[in-house]
Amino acid sequence: MHSAPLNFTYEMPKSMCVTFAAMSRVLLLLIFQGAAGKPRKLFEIGSNDKEVGLDPFYEGNMEPWGAVCVGYVKQDSPNHRLLQKLGANTAEDAELWDLQIPMAAVIDWEEEESLQIVRRNYAARLWEMIEQPPMDAEPVIFAGKSGKKWKEKEVRAWLLENAFPTINYRVAGYQGKQNPFPFDKYFGKSNTGGVGLVLVKIKDINDFGPQFRAVRYLRPHMEKLRGKIRFAVVEKTAKTLEMRQALKVGLNESLESELILFKDLEGLGDRPVGNHWHGNPHKYRLTDLSEESVNAFFEAYYAGKLPTYWASLDEANKAPEDGELASFTFDEQVFKAPKKTGTLVAFFNDASVGCADCERGREGEWLIKLERGWSAWIVGEPWLEQKFHGPTDQPFRYMFGKTEFQVEFQSETEGTSTNLSTGKPRPLCFVPKGQAPPEEAEEAPAPPQAPILEMSERPMQATKADSNLPTCCYLATNNTASYEGEYHWLIELEKGWSPWMPGNEPFDGRTDEPLRYTLGRYDFEVHFEDESHGTQTNLTSGKVRRIQRLRKGDPVPAWEGTGIRRRPANGTGAADIALAPVESAAMAAQSNRAVRRTGGYQAAAVGAPVKSTQKFALRTSKPAAGPTAARPQVSEAAHKATSAPNPPRSPAGAAATALGPNGTVPRFMRPLKSKA
Repeated sequence: MHSAPLNFTYEMPKSMCVTFAAMSRVLLLLIFQGAAGKPRKLFEIGSNDKEVGLDPFYEGNMEPWGAVCVGYVKQDSPNHRLLQKLGANTAEDAELWDLQIPMAAVIDWEEEESLQIVRRNYAARLWEMIEQPPMDAEPVIFAGKSGKKWKEKEVRAWLLENAFPTINYRVAGYQGKQNPFPFDKYFGKSNTGGVGLVLVKIKDINDFGPQFRAVRYLRPHMEKLRGKIRFAVVEKTAKTLEMRQALKVGLNESLESELILFKDLEGLGDRPVGNHWHGNPHKYRLTDLSEESVNAFFEAYYAGKLPTYWASLDEANKAPEDGELASFTFDEQVFKAPKKTGTLVAFFNDASVGCADCERGREGEWLIKLERGWSAWIVGEPWLEQKFHGPTDQPFRYMFGKTEFQVEFQSETEGTSTNLSTGKPRPLCFVPKGQAPPEEAEEAPAPPQAPILEMSERPMQATKADSNLPTCCYLATNNTASYEGEYHWLIELEKGWSPWMPGNEPFDGRTDEPLRYTLGRYDFEVHFEDESHGTQTNLTSGKVRRIQRLRKGDPVPAWEGTGIRRRPANGTGAADIALAPVESAAMAAQSNRAVRRTGGYQAAAVGAPVKSTQKFALRTSKPAAGPTAARPQVSEAAHKATSAPNPPRSPAGAAATALGPNGTVPRFMRPLKSKA
C-alpha cells in the first residue's frame, strides 16, 4: 500500500505552468544511473517547473535508495555550484559514489536558499492504523546560516549521516520496475556504522505485508539506533540469492523472516564481503520477530551479551556433511546443545580465499627469544594471544602494550624484533611443528654503558607545570595510572614494594641510559643495572631505593627496608646496594648523605652509622651550593647544645636551671630526628 504523495505548497505566478507529461519526460531522461556506473550529474529543476512540483522527481528517483537530496538555490549562486560539484561525483569520491543519493537543484523557487533530504514516507496509513505516526514524515534540513555559503565539508558530513531512511523497504520503482538492492550504499565506503538486514519471504515486489509485519516490532529499536545501524529489507528471492550467498545470510528458506545485525563492518576493507578471515565477531541473528523476542534480543544487544552468528564458506550447501556446521545449524548444535555434553568447534581458512599464511600457520609457529628462553611470538595485545602468521618479505611495526617494535626478516625462517624504546633487538625464528627451538647460544657481551652526562646536560622530565607543590600532592593521585601489559615496575618503599611511577606515570622508557625526573619538590636520578633492575636516588636527600621490573603475578623480592634500616633478607650483615656511577649527581647526593650520617667530620667512622651517634650538619648564614642546599637543617645553637664538651661544674642551683629534674637535657635541646 502506497501512502499519499508528499505535498509542497508554493506561491507562483500563473504564467509559469507546464504539463505534467512534459515534466515527466524531462525527468525520465535524467533518472539516476549510479547502479550502472554511468556518469552522474545534478538534476536541475527551473522556475518553469514550479507548477508541476517535485512529485515526478521523487517517483523516478526514490527507489531503491530510499532518500533524495533537494536544494533550493538561486541560479549560478555559490551554493548552486556546490551542488553541481557534489551531484556530479565520480568513483574517485568513494564515499559519495557509494552513497548513491540523487540530488536536485530547485532553481529560483524560494527567496532563501536551503538544503534538505527527503526520505521515503511509505506505509504511512498502515502506521496510522495501529496508532503510530508515520516514519520519516519530515525532511531533514541542513543547518546552514541564512544568506551564507554552505561549506562543502559540512554538507558532505550531513549527507553521509542522514541519507539513509529509518528502514529501506523493498518496493517497486518507476513504472513498477524492481530495482536491485543498493548493496554499495550499505556495505560500501559511505556507511560508517553497522547494518541491520530484515530478510523476508515475499511473492513479488508488490507483496508488502510480510515486510510490514517483520518491521512492526523493530521500529523502536531502529529509531534508537538511528545513525549507528542502517536497517534495510532484503527479499528472499532469486534476484538476491547471489548477494545472500556472498554475505552467508538468509539462506534457510524455511524461515519466513529473520534479522541479521552487523554491529560494524570493520575488517572488510578491499576483501570480498564474505571473507572476514577469522569471522566477524559482531554479527548477530534473530529468527523470531515477535514483540517479546525482538525486545529480548535488543536488550541483550545493548548489554553486549548476544552470541556471535557464525557462517562457513560453504554456507550455500543445503545439506552440510556430517560433522560440518552451517550458520542455520550453529545455534542448535552449539549454543543449544546439552550443557552436560561439551562441544568442540574448529574453524579453518584456506589459501584459496585470501589466507595464504593459514597453511603455513598449521605447519609451525614463530618464536621470540626472551630472557627465560624461546617463547611464542605475540604481535597483538597480550590478552588476545595473536600469534604471527604473516608474510616475511617486508619489515613492519607492531604494538605490544604501549611499546612499539620494529620487525625485519633475514629469511623466511629468521628475523629480528627491536624494541624502539630501549633499542634492544631480539632474535625470531620459525619452528616447524614437532621440532625443538634452536639451542641456546652464549649471550653476547653487554655493550659499554653510555657516558654519564653532567647534571646540567641531563634531560629533565617535569611532572607538573608547578613543581613546588609537595611530593605528597603527586603521590596522592598515583592510583589514577597503572601499568598495562604483562610487566610492571616496582619500587621498594618503607611500606613495602609499590608500583614505580616516575613522573607520576607508568615507566615505558629506555634502560640503557640514566633517567632524571622531578616529582613535587624533589629531583630523582635513576640508574639501571640491567633491563629489570636499578636504583633511584633522591638528589636532595641522597636516599637510595631499589627498583625492579617483574611479571604481573610473580612474587616480589623480600623487603629489606630503606636507609639505615636496610637489612638483608637473610639477616646477616649489612645489605649491599648498587652504587651510582662515579661523577654522577646520584653519587654526589649519596656521598653528601653519608657525610650527614656521620656528623659531618673527617674523623667519623666509615662503617654503617648507628642511630645513637647521628650528628647534623650546621646551617650557616650562607648555605652551601649543591643538591642539599634546600634541605631543612638544625640550627647552630641546637648543634652546640648537643655536641659541645661538658662545662665545669656549677652550683646546684645553676645546674638545675640548665638540666631537667633528672639531670637530662631539656626536650627542646635534644637533637632532631633526621628525615634524610
